[in-house]
Amino acid sequence: MMKTNFIQWFVMVTLVSTFGMNGCDGGNDDDGDMSSEMDTVTDTSTDTAMDTAMDTATDTMSLMKTLFRVNIRNISDSLVLGDSGTFSIPDGAVAPAPAFPGDSYSFSFFAGMEDRLSLATMFVHSNDWILATPPEGIPLFDQMGTPVTGDVTAHVKLYDVGTEINQPIGEGGDQPVRQSGPNTGEMDANAQIRMLNPMDVGAPPVEEVIRVLLSHEMGMFTIHIENISTDMTIELYDMSTTSAPVSPGVYAIHTGDVMPLFTLGAADGGHGLEDLAEDGDPSVLAEYLLGMTGPAGPIAPGVFVVHHGDTSALFTEHQPDMSHGLEALAEDGNPEMLQMYLSNMFETSGAFNMPVGKTEATPAFPGDSYSFTFEASAGDYLSFATMLVKSNDLFFSPMDKGLALFSNGTPVVGDVTDSIHLWDAGTEVNEVPGFGPNQPLNQTDSTAPITEMGQVMMVDDGFFYPEVNRFLQVTISIE
Repeated sequence: MMKTNFIQWFVMVTLVSTFGMNGCDGGNDDDGDMSSEMDTVTDTSTDTAMDTAMDTATDTMSLMKTLFRVNIRNISDSLVLGDSGTFSIPDGAVAPAPAFPGDSYSFSFFAGMEDRLSLATMFVHSNDWILATPPEGIPLFDQMGTPVTGDVTAHVKLYDVGTEINQPIGEGGDQPVRQSGPNTGEMDANAQIRMLNPMDVGAPPVEEVIRVLLSHEMGMFTIHIENISTDMTIELYDMSTTSAPVSPGVYAIHTGDVMPLFTLGAADGGHGLEDLAEDGDPSVLAEYLLGMTGPAGPIAPGVFVVHHGDTSALFTEHQPDMSHGLEALAEDGNPEMLQMYLSNMFETSGAFNMPVGKTEATPAFPGDSYSFTFEASAGDYLSFATMLVKSNDLFFSPMDKGLALFSNGTPVVGDVTDSIHLWDAGTEVNEVPGFGPNQPLNQTDSTAPITEMGQVMMVDDGFFYPEVNRFLQVTISIE
């Protein structure tokens, strides 16, 4: 602020002085011709003086340096699910539908050694009952690190979500098959989510309704949920019988300290479980789970550089990597080669590798921040890059021409996260985020990444990535 005030003062004093001098030169003259000539001379000298003053002020402003601080905070701790989604289209079908006897749902996913599986589907002939895994999910690896496979139906129980009063199974007017519309039943006086004993409520055992099989091949798990009920599975009050369809549902992959779908003894959290339990609609809950899904984890040490806006300092969009070190940064989180290049080519550049409050160079894990300072003048732009560690060659960065540090001569400050993007360096074939064997946290001496002779572009590889503002918060301030 002191520098800006000085510049404004300098411009005002220079211009006032100029006008004052011209006013003196334009004194009274009785000779009209001479006065006219003098006016012409005075006008010319006035313009010249004004131009000189403005040029001097502009040059002075362009030379003034502002000290900036950039803070890059890893906020991916909110991404507590490794994967999530819906199962809604029965195997062999082309559209979402309930699974009737003989139908099945299948879905596949990757998981880590500590991960668990949660899933839920509606018991359709009810008001608000679900067939689901326990709140903490079921383990996907045993204590020896071997993938769990086979029949896991015993882990699935019947739960009352507590959002709608119960009516007789298969006969209630507010149950999906018979209700006039969604959400038509009365509220349950007991709003707590609770596990039910099928025998106590006249429901068939879970193992007579569905069979849940888990398989594992080439690092990928597959769940197969088959409706094995028959026309004799549910006995109605009039002694007739019927089958037990189940609805489309949701699943989530998470660690054991996360309960993504519900908590026993608590009321429904209002995130969409009610829609699933009452109407067999998984869409609202799936959207909620998606907001918590992504490859949470560290970002790597990176580089920054100050440059002009007509320069692509780190990369050029839709062009191959320039082989100045971006590949090493994007694949291995190693900024050294790129920083060496930048230091030789640009006046202001640097590396950031030590999270705030730490005493050694390390990746920035969820909750950590990198912070760095630099000086810049009007017309300067900032570029930086830091690797998304749970990837093969992805990195966070502004556009290739950088981020403008001034707007109409005023320093840009505040949250600039919306100007940051997730880029694919195009140097290594992408694998499933967080689970690829050639990604830094997973690779070993025996892994062999596949080289990709691609172009640098915003990531578009078919995998799911949350918005950048779920990974990072980037702010700029003035020191």
